[in-house]
Amino acid sequence: MSFFKAPLIAILFVAAAGCATHAGMQTYKSGSGEKLIFTGTSTLGQVDINVNGTPVIQSVNAYSSTKVKYKGHNIEAKCTIVVSSYGGPGNTECDMYVDQEFAANLYFR
Repeated sequence: MSFFKAPLIAILFVAAAGCATHAGMQTYKSGSGEKLIFTGTSTLGQVDINVNGTPVIQSVNAYSSTKVKYKGHNIEAKCTIVVSSYGGPGNTECDMYVDQEFAANLYFR
């Protein structure tokens, strides 16, 4: 029985790891001249977003709007899942705002 258990666990781990999607790097320059770089990962409907490599939003629902503070800036992520036109699985998308100004669009693929 244990002979089959290890391969099964390995297959499940690889399948779960394959479900993670990543958003390309997006850059924004704030009004004060500070450069903010947005990146993110989406796994099974949960979104993680980094600003300048620092995790600022962790494990939030992909259908949510989340506000946080980062180095004196108000950061807001408005996320949704965009369903494909052919009925396949949707892709997560987050519009990022800095101090209520549109800063970036993170599209997770």
